Order: sequence, then C-alpha cells, then structure tokens
Amino acid sequence: MLRDFSSHAKCVDRQADHSVWRLEFAGANSLLLHYPRRDGSRGVGRWRSHLRFSPAQRQFARLRSLQSSDLQAPRVLACLSGFTIEDQKGDAVLIPARDRLLTLRQLLVGDASSSGRSNLSDARERLAQIVRVLVAMGRLNMIPDPLDLEAFWIAERNGKRVVVPGATHRSGRGALSSRALLELGADALPVSRAVERARVWRLAYPQGPLPRRLPRGPLDRFARAARHAGEHPFRPLGVDGWHGLHLAELPMRVPWCGVSSIRLNAPSIESLRSLIDIARDIEDRTELEVFKRDPSGLVARLPSGLLEIGGGSSLILKRPLPKPGIRGFVQTLRLSRVRRGFVKTWRLLGRGIACELPLLLLERRVGIRLIDQMAVYAAVRGTVLSDFDLDALDDATRGRLLARCGAILRRIESFGFGHFDAKSSNWMIWTDCDQEPRPVLIDADGVRGYPYPGKGIARLARAMTHHRHYRQADRDWLFSGYRGR
Repeated sequence: MLRDFSSHAKCVDRQADHSVWRLEFAGANSLLLHYPRRDGSRGVGRWRSHLRFSPAQRQFARLRSLQSSDLQAPRVLACLSGFTIEDQKGDAVLIPARDRLLTLRQLLVGDASSSGRSNLSDARERLAQIVRVLVAMGRLNMIPDPLDLEAFWIAERNGKRVVVPGATHRSGRGALSSRALLELGADALPVSRAVERARVWRLAYPQGPLPRRLPRGPLDRFARAARHAGEHPFRPLGVDGWHGLHLAELPMRVPWCGVSSIRLNAPSIESLRSLIDIARDIEDRTELEVFKRDPSGLVARLPSGLLEIGGGSSLILKRPLPKPGIRGFVQTLRLSRVRRGFVKTWRLLGRGIACELPLLLLERRVGIRLIDQMAVYAAVRGTVLSDFDLDALDDATRGRLLARCGAILRRIESFGFGHFDAKSSNWMIWTDCDQEPRPVLIDADGVRGYPYPGKGIARLARAMTHHRHYRQADRDWLFSGYRGR
C-alpha cells in the first residue's frame, strides 16, 4: 500500500516544513507526517544536513522518549527514510490518526469560527493540560524551540480531547523557562484572552509577578512570513509574469470577516487571470462597487464567485497606482505598497488588534522595476464609522463603541507603532454575537514603525467633528478610551 501511496492517502494539512497525510494502515486510520529533504543546500549547510538526523528521525526518537515517561504522548508506529511523495524525497513518521486530530492553533481558531465563544470549563481544563505538558517536558529537558501553538497537538483519549506534545522534532532548549512561556503567550495573543494567558502564567509561576511585555519576535511571525512568500501560513503563486502569495490557513480569529473555514482554497489560474483583467479594466466596469478612486489608487468590491479564497466572505480589491517621477523610482528600492500594507496589517493582527484580513497579493516586475500591484482582502461585515448611525445607539453603547476606538489606538502605540491616518473612514463597525458594536481597522497604510503619542487619536477626533451625528460628548468618550479609563 505504501508503494501505491498516492491512490490510498489524502493530504489533510500542510505546514511550513512538513505535510500530513491520512491513510489506512494495518486496519486502522493513521497519519503520515512527511518531511521533504532540502537537497538544494550547498557548502556547510549541505554537510550539516547529512551529519545530523532528519526532522522525522528526531521526531521519532523524541516521541519514543516521551512514551517511556509518564506523559501522555502520541504513539509512533514507524519511521520511513527516503519516502517519496509528489516527487519530493524525504522522511516520514507514521502515527495513529487519533493522536493528532489537529494542532492547538487549529482548535482555538476553530472554536471561535464555529460559535464565536468557547466553553469556559473546557478552556480552563485545556489551559491546565498545557501547563502539565510543559512541566512534564521541562523535567525531561525537551521543551521545543521555538515554543508556539504548533508544538501541541489535540489527541483523543477515552472519548475526550486532550492536549499532548506535538512538534517534538525541534531542538530542545531544556527545562521550562519564563522566556519560553512568554514566547508561547505572544504566539497565542491573537487567539486567546488576557485572562487565559494570565491563568497559564499563574499555574506555571504561582508566586512570580505577571509579565508586562511580550517578546516581539513571535508577535511579528506572520508579518515576516508575509514578506517572504512560501512560509506558513502563506503559499506562493504566479501567473503570466505576476508573482505573489495567498493565505492558505487561517491562523487567528476573524469573526468580523465572515470566514467560514480554517483552511482556505488556493486560487486557480483562470480565476487569477480574471482578477488581473478586472483590475486592468476596473474603471470601465460599471457593475463593480467602487469605494475609492483617486490618484493614489482604487478600492472596489469583487464579484461574488470570482475567487474561492475567502472562505465564504466577500472580497475587496485594492490596486495602488504607480507614483510619478522620483517617487516612482524610489518605489523600486523598497517593498511595494501592497506588500507594505500586508506586512503592517499582519503586524497588527499578530498583536490581537482587529483589522481586515489580507488574503492575496500580486506584483508584476520587470527586473527590479515595479510595473503593477494589487491585493485582495476579506471584506469586513458592517458599516463605515463615518456613515454609521450613532444616534441609533443608546448613550452607554455609544460611549463603549467610541472608547474602544480610542483603546485600539492606545494599544497600537503601546506596541511601539503610530497611526497617522486613523480617520473615521478607516474604521468599520460590526456587530458581534452579543449585538455589541465593535470597531475594526480597514486601512493600515497609515501605521508607522515608530510611536507618535496622540497622533492617531487627534486625527480620529478631528474627523469625528464632521460626522452627521457628532456630539461634544463623543470626543470625551474617545479620549477616555485612549487614556484607559
């Protein structure tokens, strides 16, 4: 059966360094984790890859070590060296399917996508299981490096889902440290609440004070991946001289976008060509809903069914126009505007700030010269703040809404950024499952990588004075949220 693998197995997950295949082995459902070999490396890197064990062999050895301890761990069936899948030679590990139902990140995102909230007792039990796994792995000096949500799997034990150690092929850093726990908290920031992260810290360090800052590296994980196509959770794509990337798996909760699935489909070649044709002739297409048309670029809603990448959500096309003169020349020396917007938006999403969801990016270059560019975002369900009917809300709800806008700007500055264009037309108001209006940023181009205290809130307060339902108390509510009161 393994010789005729492609006809008996199905790919169920793709990560940055391995793929997961489901098959039936020895009369039971099993999973095969395939790690392709990197034979293209040269020099010292190639010799290092030959001298040390492959990721699959390291994972096999570490899982065997975990099984010999009193820790609940996935049961490993076999390690296959030189196994080829889809013309990619590599190594593989075979485990029972019930020992890896999904990763911890997929579970957390799926809980929020399905119901909007998770069961409190289940969440507390899950947090306690994570701490028990970390403490047990720390005793064995097998804490993975880096420590993130992919380092935990969800397995089935006696009809219940439990947290077990997962990505143990990584190099161990030894015992559990506060630094490793902070990295885990930073990676879980977009898919967890502050009280949950504090509970994990208290369970691990009952007497120590709560940390005031999280390490920046894990917070910028998705922003770094957006700069380099092909890194998880993105996949590279290209057609007719255009190159870019698309989001393959939803890494966080975005209930304001209406994305109905965790794994997102890859766009077909025909749909990409249709998208390029629409972007070129967007000014002549009267059937499109155009939100913005000025010398800086175009923003329009795409026809439904054009791209099957949004998980059921409506799609927004952004197409910046080339700059004339010296500004166009400088554009070739830096990241394109759509990629800068991608990176900025993922920096905010990685820090748990509600923003529109970037899905796809395309660029066309001749050498280093940028010729054209476009990006596709998932549309936010709701109304633009500049057109939102504030008088339809009671005073308490109206005050909470505006205070949340100020709190978001304050949080952006607390991470070391500044928002220079936080006007009311760059906010969407959506209603959550509790019928509570909440603000979402829809344009991160005005975010800069350095703080400018008070710049964003001043811009928003100035724009709100032109709102048709503006009151003097609105300014006070905005600044009360910005001050954290």
